[in-house]
Amino acid sequence: MVIERFNERHLSFATTTAFTDDELLEYNQKYIQIDTLSDSLNLAQCGVIIDTAKVISNEQMQSLEIHQKFYSRAGMDKFLGVKLYHDDECYGYFSLARDFNSTNFDSHSVANLQLLIPHIQRSVLIGKELMKKETIIAGYESALEQLATTNILLNKSGQVITHTVSAAPFLTQRTNIQCTYPIRLPTANDTKALHMEIRKALLSRYESNPTFIPFMLDTQEYKAVVFPWKPAYNRDTQFIDDVACIVMILPSRSPTGSIIQTTFNLTNAETKVADQLIEGKVAKEVASTLFTSEANVRFHIKNILRKAECKNQNQLLALIHKKLCLHAFSVRQHPLYALEFKTL
Repeated sequence: MVIERFNERHLSFATTTAFTDDELLEYNQKYIQIDTLSDSLNLAQCGVIIDTAKVISNEQMQSLEIHQKFYSRAGMDKFLGVKLYHDDECYGYFSLARDFNSTNFDSHSVANLQLLIPHIQRSVLIGKELMKKETIIAGYESALEQLATTNILLNKSGQVITHTVSAAPFLTQRTNIQCTYPIRLPTANDTKALHMEIRKALLSRYESNPTFIPFMLDTQEYKAVVFPWKPAYNRDTQFIDDVACIVMILPSRSPTGSIIQTTFNLTNAETKVADQLIEGKVAKEVASTLFTSEANVRFHIKNILRKAECKNQNQLLALIHKKLCLHAFSVRQHPLYALEFKTL
């Protein structure tokens, strides 16, 4: 049973009783490019069984380079194969093999395989979907590390479920279960403010604008912000259901305008507003900085949210992962935070 990808020409999945894992690795590295037998299966229609003994003679099979260098090792001289799946990225096929000393596959063998085809096809489709999910999940996990952001995911009890490597300096042991969460900022006041935001996110049933908590660490400015998270939001992400709260610690430096502008197709004016929003400024402060009216700023904010397909602050994290992480892993600056946050 094999699934082969077109672009890189390699096996993304293979299971066989004829070859070891090392031999399959060798096949991927040395022989897959010259495998004319698998090419023939790729050209066939899905569900149509191909019997090589009826297509080429024993002498022709033995003369094939792929047979001489690889298949002959396992005495694979006659094949009964069928393509099960085909899309723009890969195709999957199943095959049975015999050696020259064995009898040819007969109509009974073909009929038996034909009965199995729908079940094998169903398994291939399920397996492919699972592989796709694993890729997406791996992408989310990798993206958390790629962003210039510290991310800490908490459950409803305020315990850390997972975090990025950069979160290590901010993690601590819980000292008082009634008032303390296992996250610490450089000063007691900053830590207290953060814990109040976490408590509010965990206990509140209503959405509210999150609050930025500015602090200094090693002469660099940061801002912490807390987002409530509910299982219903998992329709757009791959977070486990236990996540109830997300703490993000952001460097105060903003990404270059070109990154924001290109990612969200913003105008120059919208990009300038977005740059200010990332710093945690509200509309009034943005208007003062850019020497424009507050109404004009709110107009640009509305357009930014529309272009970013973001309706509320709780969809922000989904936006970051969906719009940036999966499609721009190379972006190492912080993405757009186009919302009106309060700053303590």
